[in-house]
Amino acid sequence: MWTPVTIKTVSPIATAPVMHGFAAAPPPQLDVLMLFGFFISILTLLIWMHPVPSRLNTLAFAVSLAGLAVYGFLQGAWPLGIVAMIWSGAALMRWHQWKDIVIARNKKRRAIMFPPRRGQGESIHDQLFEWN
Repeated sequence: MWTPVTIKTVSPIATAPVMHGFAAAPPPQLDVLMLFGFFISILTLLIWMHPVPSRLNTLAFAVSLAGLAVYGFLQGAWPLGIVAMIWSGAALMRWHQWKDIVIARNKKRRAIMFPPRRGQGESIHDQLFEWN
């Protein structure tokens, strides 16, 4: 009598320690560094996903990236630390330049809204309509 062949499918990753004769590594324990990395990366992603054009948001993004760089170096993933440190520096430069941009924009707005008086000898009609 014929019997169907049964094939057992087992994940090669799950059986690798048994096949090669070494003990499986225990799963990593939850520690303060892992929690810090989780929360700082979530914070960085949330700030990046919801960009609000403000100086405070740019500073918060730079600080969260600096925290991500610290986590990368403490965890041993130094490429992540270097990239996050460079990105944080760029965000800090953007935060610092934001003040100069806002000051220049406000000066232009003030000049448009409140033009300087031409001279005291002109009539009010000439000053209002800038007839020179």
